[in-house]
Amino acid sequence: MKRFTSLLLLSIACMFGTRAAGAQVGVYGEFSATHDGAISNWYKGGTFGLYDEFLHGGPIHLGADVRATFASGNQYHYRDFLIGPRLAVKPPILPVKPYIQAAVGFGGNTYVGPAPIKTHYSNKLQYGFIGGLDYTLLPYIDLRIPEISYMRMSGVTGPSVNVVGVGFGVVVRIP
Repeated sequence: MKRFTSLLLLSIACMFGTRAAGAQVGVYGEFSATHDGAISNWYKGGTFGLYDEFLHGGPIHLGADVRATFASGNQYHYRDFLIGPRLAVKPPILPVKPYIQAAVGFGGNTYVGPAPIKTHYSNKLQYGFIGGLDYTLLPYIDLRIPEISYMRMSGVTGPSVNVVGVGFGVVVRIP
C-alpha cells in the first residue's frame, strides 16, 4: 500500500509540475461498477482522480489523467491505479465535454471470504481506454454521465482478461 500511495503522490506532483498558463485541473469522484472477467464478478465502489488539461487548441483540450479505484463485491476486493493521456472536446455554447483517454497501470483483486482461504492482492498490468461525458451544472462543477471503461488485465498464471466498468460522478474544476 505504501508503494501505491507513493506512486499516486508522485503522479500528482508531476501533473502539477507541468502546468501551463490556462491549464484546467479537474478533481473527480465517481460511484463505479466494474466487472472482472477472470472471476466473473461485479465490484461496486469508488473511483477517484484528477486530470490536468495543459494544452488547448480551440475546442480541443489535451492533458493527463491519474485515477484509482477501490471496490468490493462477493467476498472480493478490487483496486487499480491508472494514468494516461486525455483528449476532451468542449463544443462552443453546449454545456457538455466528451472525453476519451488511454490508460495504463496496475490492478488486481484479493479474496476476503472465510478462512482458511485468504489471498493477497495480485497486482497485474492493466491497459485500455476510458471515455465519458461531463455535463456542466454550475460554472466549476460537472456531472459525469456516464463513464465507460474497457481494460485488459494481464494474467499472472493464465490469459489476459477483460475488465469493463461504468461510473457516474461529480467533477470539480479548478481554474
